[in-house]
Amino acid sequence: MKLNIAFIFKIIPLLAFLFLSVHVMPVYAVEGLKPKLDLKTIAEKEIVRIAGGKESVERIPAKDSQSGDVIVYTVNYKNNGQTDAKDAFITDPIPPGTCYIDGSASTEGVLLAFSLDSGNTYQRPPVMIKKKGADGKDSEVPAPPASFTHIRWTFPKALVSGQSGELTFKVKVY
Repeated sequence: MKLNIAFIFKIIPLLAFLFLSVHVMPVYAVEGLKPKLDLKTIAEKEIVRIAGGKESVERIPAKDSQSGDVIVYTVNYKNNGQTDAKDAFITDPIPPGTCYIDGSASTEGVLLAFSLDSGNTYQRPPVMIKKKGADGKDSEVPAPPASFTHIRWTFPKALVSGQSGELTFKVKVY
């Protein structure tokens, strides 16, 4: 069976939202009242245009992608539950065939962390890896963004009922 790899890499970044996950620690003050965090993810391609000597960046729906494209993922969230969402976090995989663009994730009001091991463990920036030096000793060095597999935003404060916002990050297609 022949597999069109180029086609797969065009589609995979657009499907990342399917793997988006959310966690909310259920702490109910009244039986039957619980938080409900709703998510919607949008994938847009950044297009750079030059007109009249001025550069502008616009976003269009990411219906397809090719090598070198920058895709912006926006995760819109809202607590549609009847009580606060405590200990909430949102996790999104970095799509295969793409590389996280360092410093592109939104950080206002959240704690940011990245995984290097398919979401098993997370580190807050700067993400470090061990590397053997010329002297044979291990040292910690910054992990390249290309090694990031997942991104996680943790809300240090409870999301009150009705609270909403958006989180973003960018990737570059290989």
